[in-house]
Amino acid sequence: MSIDAIHIDSRLEETAAAATEIARRCQALGVGDDTLMMIELSVVEALNNAVEHAYKGEPGHDVWVECHLEGDQLVIEVSNQGEPLAAETLATHTGDFKDPDPDDPSTWEDSGRGLQIILNTMDAVSVCDHDGANCLRMVKRLPKTA
Repeated sequence: MSIDAIHIDSRLEETAAAATEIARRCQALGVGDDTLMMIELSVVEALNNAVEHAYKGEPGHDVWVECHLEGDQLVIEVSNQGEPLAAETLATHTGDFKDPDPDDPSTWEDSGRGLQIILNTMDAVSVCDHDGANCLRMVKRLPKTA
């Protein structure tokens, strides 16, 4: 089963509403609340990354999200036609959070945690080509319902 794609303009102001809409549509498919929170968080981070990194914060470009079920897995693809996320970046990223050191301002990150969040909330994350566009593919295994 597939969920209709959501398209947004490459503006940070649009990412939260799009992620909330994806979560609402997943809820209609029977996805539970705990999983919905992880999905919504991952989608907003992936959209933010597309806006901030693929398009360097420049509005006027398309970003879209598509979701579908594959058995007991929800597959979410966030696509854009900007600067691609290098597969090497994803492969070398541990997803580990580093605690800020109160004595070292260089550890006081106010951004740069999006990929860490995605890697920690989703079961599988990869980069791919989606009809000629850059795609971040996220997979979340859905818990069995009683």
